[in-house]
Amino acid sequence: MPLTWCSSIFQVTNANCTKKSIERPSTGELMASSSSSSHRRLILAAAVLLSVLAAASASAGTSCVPGWAIPHNPLPSCRWYVTSRTCGIGPRLPWPELKRRCCRELADIPAYCRCTALSILMDGAIPPGPDAQLEGRLEDLPGCPREVQRGFAATLVTEAECNLATISGVAECPWILGGGTMPSK
Repeated sequence: MPLTWCSSIFQVTNANCTKKSIERPSTGELMASSSSSSHRRLILAAAVLLSVLAAASASAGTSCVPGWAIPHNPLPSCRWYVTSRTCGIGPRLPWPELKRRCCRELADIPAYCRCTALSILMDGAIPPGPDAQLEGRLEDLPGCPREVQRGFAATLVTEAECNLATISGVAECPWILGGGTMPSK
């Protein structure tokens, strides 16, 4: 049975609607139209998902700064553990206790930011912001070479120390030593 439509979408002449007869589509035409519509929706959903994943991936790489995935002045227990192990300077706690505290702090940082946190421990960082100042840097200590401290800090994620995963997939953080390039997430 023909349908009669009157709408400004179709045709208006002299402010009157012109009647248009539209035949009802066959079942095959409806299924083809429905399939095409589903295909378009699927493509649109995939495009939205890809853009969300791309945005999340891009923002994850920038979150390894103090105040985001890494706390301001990160790893205070690791500071003591590094100086105690490399230079014999620090609090009068046994090494296993210092190590436990350090490893707990390091484990609380996402795997993709652990080596960055250790790099900040050694060299510091200036977080974004108008009043930002250098923070997190391990202090220079007389008779305690930074390179020795740096070498030990690079191994804190290893199996022998904290046994933690990192984004690089290697057993330590080589860019702290000046070797290799820090991977980006």
